[in-house]
Amino acid sequence: MEVAEENKIKDKLISFGKLSDDDFSPAVVAVYISAVGKAGISVGSYLNHLDNIKLKVKKRYNELIAAGACDDAGVRLASLKYVISEEYGYEGDEKDYDNLENFDLIRVIDRRKGAAISLGIIYIYLGQELGWDIKGLNFPAHFLLRIEKNGERIIFNPFDISRKLEAYDLRGLIKKYMGEDAELSSVYYDVISNRDVITRILNIIKFRLIKLEDYKEALKYAEYMLMIAPSDYRPLFDAAVLYAKTEQAGKAVPLLERYIREVPDCSDRQDAVILLRSLTIVDI
Repeated sequence: MEVAEENKIKDKLISFGKLSDDDFSPAVVAVYISAVGKAGISVGSYLNHLDNIKLKVKKRYNELIAAGACDDAGVRLASLKYVISEEYGYEGDEKDYDNLENFDLIRVIDRRKGAAISLGIIYIYLGQELGWDIKGLNFPAHFLLRIEKNGERIIFNPFDISRKLEAYDLRGLIKKYMGEDAELSSVYYDVISNRDVITRILNIIKFRLIKLEDYKEALKYAEYMLMIAPSDYRPLFDAAVLYAKTEQAGKAVPLLERYIREVPDCSDRQDAVILLRSLTIVDI
């Protein structure tokens, strides 16, 4: 992808950062981010693919209602599941979950395979485009979704063919990913914003790249977070650290200064103060 085209996409991401959460679509943003660096990719063709799925979900839903099904959360989830999993063959990648392609929405669409959060982003897009109440949950370690209609709530796993989850299932997931002593917390049932869905997947990619010591590539995802969540203090510190690691101290300093002003936790502020002092000792 040429620099000019990449800059256009970054301008688009900045414009997404100005949207309210209701107007912010995780799937649209994820497709634009995924397009960076891919020569010859048409963002529109992938968005059209999602819209085609949406039309089929709507058709399936109307068929179920016409056949006498109640308009509840269950029939809406059944419509999504039928089209996404059975008609289009989307599935969780159980064999190679940590593969970065599983978090790259364009590659997920190409392969019909991905991680829980990337599959979840597709569910969110389709449901919200149809006016349905579907949100990501603040569940740690594994991305889950909640669909609601008239007070009925269903929590489901987009990675496991939309399997409905009860409290004992959620407890099992917590223990699987966080240890046998871990227990459910009420905050795990809280919904997260559309913008937080994207920052969550970008954080996953970023930390995997940091683990590989590819700091330059990790910095790109930190910068995307700054673009799409400009009022959020949380991405500031990680971006500053990566600027420092890539010898761009001049860009790190203002981020650290803002982070120190805005972060509410004193213990979090301390690490930023130490890094800021180390960077400002030298001539930047």
